Amino acid sequence: MENKIAFIVPYFGELPDYFSEWMYTASFLKNKVDFLLMTDNLQNDILKDPPSNIRIFEMTFDDFRKKIQSKFDFPIKLKYPYKICDFRPAYGYIFDDILKEYDFWGNCDIDQIWGNVSEFVTDDILDNFDKILHLGHFTLYKNSEKMNTMFKKSGSYASFEEVYSSDNLYAF
Repeated sequence: MENKIAFIVPYFGELPDYFSEWMYTASFLKNKVDFLLMTDNLQNDILKDPPSNIRIFEMTFDDFRKKIQSKFDFPIKLKYPYKICDFRPAYGYIFDDILKEYDFWGNCDIDQIWGNVSEFVTDDILDNFDKILHLGHFTLYKNSEKMNTMFKKSGSYASFEEVYSSDNLYAF
């Protein structure tokens, strides 16, 4: 895999027991994929010496919410961590400052075990598609203006303004 890929992984609160397994298998993707972990859980021993491809961004849930709010000119509703899922399609727009060095960005879940991703997500696929997969546990987007603002386009059952200003979960 020649393309540089980063997954944005926000997680607030106590890390689950299986996090060490997730981190262990994520470490197999060194030199291929970086994981940008945003968390308030730095007191956890497992995060004291993470693999080189897991970059830790210390922040509270409120810091995370403020970062998102700074990108929108209307009040967002983000009262609880599960609502973060609705903001996933906008990560390229929200975190453009830390994604500059990457060709692709994505979102993933921490309750999965990583394998040899480059066997399935090849450079040929990355070179020919702007979006790879579509479910929450693994989605990649080309790091481009078009894809980083795609969430703003009409065509969904709800506009991003409606989704981001509501307490309801939309699976946006």
